[in-house]
Amino acid sequence: MAVSLLRVEAEPLTAAAFEPFGTVIEHTGEGRRHYITEAFRGQEAASQPCMWISRIVAPTRMPLLIEWMERHPFSTQTFMPLGPTHFLIVVCLGGDNGLPDPSSFRAFVSRPGQGVTYRRNVWHYGLSVFDTPMDFIVAMSLTGNQDDDVFHTLERPVQACLKGDWPSEQEQM
Repeated sequence: MAVSLLRVEAEPLTAAAFEPFGTVIEHTGEGRRHYITEAFRGQEAASQPCMWISRIVAPTRMPLLIEWMERHPFSTQTFMPLGPTHFLIVVCLGGDNGLPDPSSFRAFVSRPGQGVTYRRNVWHYGLSVFDTPMDFIVAMSLTGNQDDDVFHTLERPVQACLKGDWPSEQEQM
């Protein structure tokens, strides 16, 4: 028997909509600096701040089939693009068993100039960009024990779509 897809339509990234999953990073206001206070927030075990650059070279094609998610049990994780781009953010909360809760799946599309910080233990899909190649600054705190990343294969795949991007009934057959 085929497993049915869970579908989620991507919405514009806003601080209010993203709040259950983390914070949106963007310069707001008049000041010269906008501090990113959550970038290295973690449990005491995650005492090694780490920052790197990830390059994404292949563009995301929509709709996107998502079969796995990841989370970071000891630290937040921050992504900030180094150029003007739109990128896809797919997130969900953990259920009572700690695994991805299908009822909480959300998808967002950033505007140029926006980044995100995922809260500790928020399930998320990997970087997916529409304009490539694109470099991202990634920041998080590490334990040094190679236990900072948890990956999980979804029992029911998720299909992330843009508004009006749903496959027709004919295309699904």
